[in-house]
Amino acid sequence: MADNNDVDTPAKIVDVELTEQHRKLFNLQAFGIDNDGKIVDQSKYPKTESKALTREAWLEIVTLLSKWKREDEIQSLSPDAKVEYLTFRQQHNDEWKKESHKFYRWSNVYQIKHGVLASGEAVKRLLRKEEKKSTKKGSPSAPRLVIPMLEVFDVIKATHSDLGHFDCKAKNIPYPNILCYNISLFLSGYTPLHIQVYYT
Repeated sequence: MADNNDVDTPAKIVDVELTEQHRKLFNLQAFGIDNDGKIVDQSKYPKTESKALTREAWLEIVTLLSKWKREDEIQSLSPDAKVEYLTFRQQHNDEWKKESHKFYRWSNVYQIKHGVLASGEAVKRLLRKEEKKSTKKGSPSAPRLVIPMLEVFDVIKATHSDLGHFDCKAKNIPYPNILCYNISLFLSGYTPLHIQVYYT
């Protein structure tokens, strides 16, 4: 028996088309890019690297942080693991020399968190480290997930579907490169679809 969720009904087709139109408008207004990540409006393209994070740049950061280790990380390894890592780095010394500058730069800002999906698939997540400056409550801000620009729309859409409209405050957003401005742009995309937007 076929699963009704797999049937392309007229309503689903329209929903997909509207979502893609919404995605196109959002990506253009938020980042000045099209749905393939190509820059189409330079004036809207983010000026900072963390806001203008492409999938390629995200993957490079994750790859380098997974491949190499800082001195404090090396010292925390067991004796056997330390020998194994230092041997690996020595065998790939040319790569290390080429990539170490980027590695140290990014490892000061980001960290890798390993996780497992419900399906059992292992995943790696990129987190921005705790900021040294304290928050108003006197405690450092917690590490937050970092995602590529082309995934921002999907994260906001999924959160909106789960939670509906909510008061946009920086403390409510666990992604450092998703701003209240991005959420406002997302919500404004519903206006042409005649869906009323309410803010709490």
